[in-house]
Amino acid sequence: MDLNVLFMFVGALNSIQKKE
Repeated sequence: MDLNVLFMFVGALNSIQKKE
């Protein structure tokens, strides 16, 4: 598993939470 993928996943989750 690449760290870049993990960061992208976390960033996506943060973006979704920000929208709420």
